[in-house]
Amino acid sequence: MRSLRLSLVGVMALVLAGGAVGVSAADEVAVEEPATPPVWVTLTEQTNCSEGSPPEYSIGQGQAKRIRGLSQTCDTTYTDPRVSGRSAYVLNEDCFEDGVCVVWGTGMLSGPDGNWTGWWHGIDDEDDNFNWYTVLTGTEAYEGMTFIIYSTGVWPEVPNEVGVIYEGDPPPVEPPSAVE
Repeated sequence: MRSLRLSLVGVMALVLAGGAVGVSAADEVAVEEPATPPVWVTLTEQTNCSEGSPPEYSIGQGQAKRIRGLSQTCDTTYTDPRVSGRSAYVLNEDCFEDGVCVVWGTGMLSGPDGNWTGWWHGIDDEDDNFNWYTVLTGTEAYEGMTFIIYSTGVWPEVPNEVGVIYEGDPPPVEPPSAVE
């Protein structure tokens, strides 16, 4: 392993020495600004919510509760009409004896000119306080855009939600790499 590190140091020294001579300001990579700047949004209203029955619900053995596939739909209105419409989310939840729950699922929001689809995850506590993050990507007129939402509140009240809509891919979600 030591010889690999020394080899990498040697290669970097050669690259830096050669690069210092041959690099000019014209060779720098230009950062392209998005055609549409990011827009911050806030949830202003959530109505007509309905909840389905979860296909799987259990209590026991080390966990206080486990839910899989609980659906919820609502009419949502944000400060940007592109993300206002009917939302449909599926909830999965593992709650432990201390009352803390890990939650995750999928979601879709039907906007006026396309849909937003993706995933969400978060944590609930024993008093039903929640903190959730949602990442949705656009289709149709919203193709190439991402909508990220941060939600807080107390279940089942209307959440406090803020988010951002921007051009570009969602943040990468990759497992952490092993550390030597």
